[in-house]
Amino acid sequence: MGYILPILAYLVGSLLFAKLIASIKGVDISKIGSKNPGATNIARALGFRWGLVVFLLDASKGLLPTLFAKHFYGPESLIYALTAIASVLGHNFPIYYGFRGGKGVATSFGIAVVFSPLGSMLSALIWGLVFWKTRISAIASILAIISFVIACAILKIPTYPMIASIFISALIIIRHYPNIKRLIRGEEHSFR
Repeated sequence: MGYILPILAYLVGSLLFAKLIASIKGVDISKIGSKNPGATNIARALGFRWGLVVFLLDASKGLLPTLFAKHFYGPESLIYALTAIASVLGHNFPIYYGFRGGKGVATSFGIAVVFSPLGSMLSALIWGLVFWKTRISAIASILAIISFVIACAILKIPTYPMIASIFISALIIIRHYPNIKRLIRGEEHSFR
């Protein structure tokens, strides 16, 4: 299967469940809140329950292909790391939606669970604590992904997954650039 697996991961990653569910519910997610097709904005538009559904579906887009690659190619293989990256690139730049996608946080969390279960638990804890204190998902997501990379470095995960983790975290931070600008201006959306 070789390099076909990252291509398949990209195509699966390109499925934007937030857009699909919102359209079924008669909502244009691109006109609500942050306009982002992700779990946080769905929670804002349709309620926590639907936000959780989208989070789990988006996380599975990262978790399942990455787990498959790990099983068949091993935790030190390039295919393993490329499959993970491809899943996030699919979510962020989906071929089915004109390459305009989300920020990749939930999909990255699915990958994190495979790369480092302990690191993913730490990042989830950081996300929860920061969100609880600030009620702002962007801050929680950025700090969670940074904490995951630090945890991976401390835990000494294999080289290719480590490089993939750094790449994905940088991509998430870049995708949050509009949020960072709104945070600086004091205009970022919150759940208060």
